[in-house]
Amino acid sequence: MKNRAHLVLIALTTITLAGCATRVEDDTIVSRTAFAIGLESDQFTITDRTGDAGRIDYKVVADDGRRFNCYVTGGGMMYAGVVTSDAICSEQGSGTVTQCNALLKAAGKC
Repeated sequence: MKNRAHLVLIALTTITLAGCATRVEDDTIVSRTAFAIGLESDQFTITDRTGDAGRIDYKVVADDGRRFNCYVTGGGMMYAGVVTSDAICSEQGSGTVTQCNALLKAAGKC
């Protein structure tokens, strides 16, 4: 009986930690998107958010009419906090990624 109670406690702890580890906060997505597309957070709207763990895809509509496809990855626990990637965004119709990094530079994409 003692072993069963111990197993139940372990299972409940695991489920609780997994639930906490998979949620990426809206504020995090907004701030990382603002940085990626070079706009203030009040200059765009996030729509069509899909996914909740691992990868979150969403669309961004800027006040000036530009549209972006974006995603972040994350929701994993590292040390004492939730880890979320930077937002990766590409402007619809431009064929270019708005965020340039070492890999994109090496590939001649920016």
